[in-house]
Amino acid sequence: TISVIDEATVALQGPMAGKEDFTSADRNVPKEDQDKYKFSRVFGPETRQISVHEATTAPLISGLFQGVNGLVFAYGPTNSGKTFTIQGGKDENAGILPR
Repeated sequence: TISVIDEATVALQGPMAGKEDFTSADRNVPKEDQDKYKFSRVFGPETRQISVHEATTAPLISGLFQGVNGLVFAYGPTNSGKTFTIQGGKDENAGILPR
């Protein structure tokens, strides 16, 4: 399972969570941090499209008008919502590009 811890951290819990058999790389990381991953920004499944746009794309657009290059890049596994995030749906569900 994946849990959003805060706006920059997610935690993954695999099927063997709690197992005491760690790999050698895991031994240098405190147990409470072993399955946590940090990102620039994390959006949970309840996040509305407008919030994603305001936090990611709107600052890029402002920069474009000042001559600064920008890139919107969606990455993830198949069926994870990349196209919906970029293109969106109708009206309030519009993605970040139509805004």
